[in-house]
Amino acid sequence: MVEPILSIIIANYNYGRFLEAAIKSVVEQEGFDQCELIVVDGGSTDNSVGVIKKYANGLPPNTPLTTNNQPLTTKISWWCSEKDKGQSDAFNKGFAHARGRLGCWVNADDLLLPGTIKAVIDYVKLHPGVEWITGGTIYFDEHLKIWRARIGTGITKRMHKWVDATVIGGPSSFFSIERLRRVGGFDIKLHYTMDGDLWNKFFASGMKMVHLPMYFWGFRSHSASKTSHAFHDVQSAAFHNEHKMAYKRVKYSAFGERVRIWRLRFHKILSGCVFRSYLDTRRYFGKNIHAEFWR
Repeated sequence: MVEPILSIIIANYNYGRFLEAAIKSVVEQEGFDQCELIVVDGGSTDNSVGVIKKYANGLPPNTPLTTNNQPLTTKISWWCSEKDKGQSDAFNKGFAHARGRLGCWVNADDLLLPGTIKAVIDYVKLHPGVEWITGGTIYFDEHLKIWRARIGTGITKRMHKWVDATVIGGPSSFFSIERLRRVGGFDIKLHYTMDGDLWNKFFASGMKMVHLPMYFWGFRSHSASKTSHAFHDVQSAAFHNEHKMAYKRVKYSAFGERVRIWRLRFHKILSGCVFRSYLDTRRYFGKNIHAEFWR
């Protein structure tokens, strides 16, 4: 069996109402035949397992496609439904079964935007040594209406010393799975800042990032999302506490972190990221994400 170029992990817990859209946003893309999809369910009690089985095509849970003699028409190469220790633990479990060169995760309530897989695979084929590719994010609400675009910008290891890693979106990143394992994967004690913590470990290991000026990630903002509040005025105490822990890990003072945030803002302005994001937000604001990206 040909080894996949990309491994995409979906972690889910009781998000069956969104899960099929997330799966379809991956498996219906051009280039998916060079990918594998792994779904890690945390023991959901809603319709999630039924949705997974629809795309697993008879593949039993905890059974790798490479050993079970299942037909290759299945869209999922490995899945499980069992209690875990949270999203970070689910990511670690999923990436432990990944066979691709680069990996990405898609939250069960989010979408991988069309063209992402082809763009990443094309870049990997032209630059086989690449270890980390990032893109931008489109934010949309419960009614599928777009309310923000953030194209993002690349940062180097040297720049990381003076700007904040939050410029990098979670599911907008494709990264070396071998490097992920080398740095120890996701910290299961983290529930909000596991992505920023991982980026810091990547930079500390000497990893280089390439940013593509296109949109990879569709972030669904809704009342049940654990991170939607981070983009509004009211943020949870747990969220703030994790951020404080993250600052301590990389030895940033509260003042130093504020300086980094302002430096990041200046970098985004100088790079053109802010202007492009502003124009794209005006272009897409209030429009249906499916109508705009799945034409």
